[in-house]
Amino acid sequence: MSAAPMPANKMRAYRLQNSGLDTRDANTTLGFEDDERDYGVAALLLRTLNHPRIVLLTDNPAKLDGLTKAVIEITAPAPLEAPITPHNKRYLTTKAVRSGHKLVALKASTNEKS
Repeated sequence: MSAAPMPANKMRAYRLQNSGLDTRDANTTLGFEDDERDYGVAALLLRTLNHPRIVLLTDNPAKLDGLTKAVIEITAPAPLEAPITPHNKRYLTTKAVRSGHKLVALKASTNEKS
C-alpha cells in the first residue's frame, strides 16, 4: 500500500479534478486507492480511552467497516449532511455512486429534479 495522499498530492488530485476527472479517478491516476486510511490507530486510541462502542458521524461506509474490523462497535451510525450546491454536487455524486456514501440530501435533490 502506498502512503496516504499528502497535501501536495491533494493539490495534484484537485488539478486533475479541475481538468475533468472525478475524485476517485484523480486519486487512482496518481496511484492511490479510493480510501487508504488505516483505522487501526483510531481503534487503538478509542480502546485506550475505554470507548470500544461509539456513535460515528459519517456517511462513509468504509469508515464503518474499517472501525468494525478494528473491533470498535458502532452503536449508531449517523450520517453527516451538507447542503448540495452546484460546487459540490459532482463530488458528492461520485462519493455516493462510486464509493457508496449514504447521502440522503443528494438523493432528495436528485429526486426533486426527476
